[in-house]
Amino acid sequence: MASFDFVNSAAKGYEFVWSERKYLSRVAAPVFFVKLVCLFAVFVFGAQDKYMLQGIISMPGLVIEAIFVIGLIRYILYREPIFIWGKLIIPPQSEEEPAPYQGGLSKKQCVQGGIAIYLLIRVIETCLLGISMDMPMPSSAEISEEEIIKLSPALSSFIMFSFLILLIWVFKFFWLFVPVSAGFSMSYFIKKMPKLRGNIGMIAVWIICSLPLMVMFSAVLQAISESFEGGSVSDIVSTSIIKSMAEIIIISVQVTAMTYGIHKILLSKED
Repeated sequence: MASFDFVNSAAKGYEFVWSERKYLSRVAAPVFFVKLVCLFAVFVFGAQDKYMLQGIISMPGLVIEAIFVIGLIRYILYREPIFIWGKLIIPPQSEEEPAPYQGGLSKKQCVQGGIAIYLLIRVIETCLLGISMDMPMPSSAEISEEEIIKLSPALSSFIMFSFLILLIWVFKFFWLFVPVSAGFSMSYFIKKMPKLRGNIGMIAVWIICSLPLMVMFSAVLQAISESFEGGSVSDIVSTSIIKSMAEIIIISVQVTAMTYGIHKILLSKED
């Protein structure tokens, strides 16, 4: 069974986004402005600490983000122009040949299915985050000693280890929109993807494509917070702009890297 080449995939993610930065900045402009408006709305409605409400307010941004992401996958593999904001944005000429289409789904099925799966995954993530973060936690003073369940260190370690294995196992399901957008069925992707080893490789790609950029943008946000008074208009506008840009860039690098890695697995002759 073919392995998930996380080093080459991550390198391809950064390389492609940088080399195609001019075209991607054009097609991502509407995504940026919609996400920016959603962030402004979060401040207007005072939903900074209400994660479920944030998710609802951000839904327009998620919809146009889904269209952009699926278009990006099709552009990476097949050099198809990205459809955004009601029109096709024609890409510049490239010497790189598009990958031959070997999927079994029509283009309509790929695009619509990919968008639907992406939105479903993001809505589930938003709901889980909202439930976990918005749920009121009782203070230690409100909990009696009889209500405290004491677990042995061995049992606690076993529960944590089991939860970690579960997270590793389900990680590939968060990227089901990639094979569908490329023209392959979800069942084929699950069959071809190496079990635990493939999931670990995907997690490695996710970390490599996220952590450096998150550190960089966190430093920028920290510099902004030190330059403006907290809660001021300048602080809100600057922070929202950087957050919107950061989300688009990180998602673009992640999706590009995962697309290269997953597509290589799907085309592999090894079982």
